Amino acid sequence: SFQDLKDHAEQTEDDLRLAFDEMEMQNISIRNARDAAISTSQAKSAFLANISHELRTPLNSIDGFINLLARHGELNPEQDLYVQTIRKSSAHLLALVNDVLDFSKIEAGKLVLDRHEFDLYDTIYDVVDMLSPVAAEKGLRMAVLFYNDVPMRINGDALRLKQVLTNIVGNAIKFTDSGDVVVRVSLD
Repeated sequence: SFQDLKDHAEQTEDDLRLAFDEMEMQNISIRNARDAAISTSQAKSAFLANISHELRTPLNSIDGFINLLARHGELNPEQDLYVQTIRKSSAHLLALVNDVLDFSKIEAGKLVLDRHEFDLYDTIYDVVDMLSPVAAEKGLRMAVLFYNDVPMRINGDALRLKQVLTNIVGNAIKFTDSGDVVVRVSLD
């Protein structure tokens, strides 16, 4: 009957209106959750950037005093070894702080690469020399193998390359129980 059709149409319209209202409420809830997540992420990035800057100042001071001791202190070999150990540890801690700062810059889309020509060999050996004592403590040998096609000087960001290599070689040392850690450098 016509009345049944009319009642059914009204019921369907009410059901659709209710479903639409529920969808609108869910959309509002999703937007609020997204806004809260963005706000939390921004606060975390700001916190990481701030704490990184706060840690950098005393680390630079420690590094300055280490350099003064090394240059002007009359140190015996044992004391010199202590100073070198402090220097390496301070440099490693500063690198970690810089990594955290860079991570917050990456999240904020503000990381800028510093492209310039640099000595690839020196950069790689700096990383290997810094991590060799860690490898030696585990009884590991370290080696660097440059293939013939690798140029001595390249264009890029030497600091970022050092950061990446330090992480990769550091992990290789951490997860190698015996034998060698070999850094192979080639063009592909």
